[in-house]
Amino acid sequence: MVSGSPTTIAQGDSAESAPGFHKKPFKIVLRCLSPLNNCSQTYYRLDSDPSQKTNYGLNWYAYTIPLPVSKDGNWGITYYSKDANGNTELQGQSFFALDTNGPSAPILSGLGAYQHSVRVDLSWSAPAGSSGAGYNVCSSPTGQKGSFSCKMAGIGRSFSDTAMLGDGKYYYFIEALDGAGNDANSNISSITIDTAPPSMSNLGADTIDGGIELAYSGTDSGSGIESYEVSSDGRQWTQTSATSYRFTGLGNGTYTFYARAQDKAGNVSEELILTKAVGGSARPVAVDNPAPGLKGGVQGLEGLFESEPAIAIAGAFLLVALGAGAYLLFIRKK
Repeated sequence: MVSGSPTTIAQGDSAESAPGFHKKPFKIVLRCLSPLNNCSQTYYRLDSDPSQKTNYGLNWYAYTIPLPVSKDGNWGITYYSKDANGNTELQGQSFFALDTNGPSAPILSGLGAYQHSVRVDLSWSAPAGSSGAGYNVCSSPTGQKGSFSCKMAGIGRSFSDTAMLGDGKYYYFIEALDGAGNDANSNISSITIDTAPPSMSNLGADTIDGGIELAYSGTDSGSGIESYEVSSDGRQWTQTSATSYRFTGLGNGTYTFYARAQDKAGNVSEELILTKAVGGSARPVAVDNPAPGLKGGVQGLEGLFESEPAIAIAGAFLLVALGAGAYLLFIRKK
């Protein structure tokens, strides 16, 4: 600028929706300011390239009325003014951006119906608007309009809500914001947090032909019972939706049975444990020549059973520990 020469100011005829951006069509207004208050004429060249590049052309135009901008893009204008004394301003330049389209609405995904973690992980997808997009994550415990509070999530498309959320239902949506201040909201999705495991009760067992039938029940006031798991050894588990289960093909012996429940959030109850003997009808076993030591009788028993029995003599009777099964023991003398 030459000392004493006029100064030109370029601005939109409406306020910017965000720094450097308009989201509605506007007009560029050029104002000439002169120390002597004697501006005579302002001249301009308007950019014809909506990209980040500029193309002003060769011709200068006398400014008479505000210049309309109605096409989305990045627009430049260069200008200068003269005063009545012939003082000429050095050329100035300003830039304006118009974005009327805004971002695309995000699509919120990745939420299940229930979970037992108090951290909620969200992810979404959406192409950005013409001026780029950032995102806010908005949540509410009721889902009612006006009840949502929002947190900045930046330009990424995932977010972990690490607030210490208690058990209950929570609602989420994603707000996309572009550089011009346009916004678009995703679908609303909900998730129920349930950190309390189910309760199990009433474990019972009935003997059936060739096995055992377990009966049990569980309750869960949060997400509800999803399934039960049963086991006859505490290591291999079978999943079922029923409140009873039959173990078949069991050999004679004493078994420890287990039952537990899992709710829809993935919480698992404590195990209920029950011990039950499985065996056939009593059968007689003869021990010949019962006498102190009874070595011959022991050998005879070893021939009858898979495991070696333990024999003890107490007074006038014989006690035989025979392993699995039910037996009727009697003694005879040759």
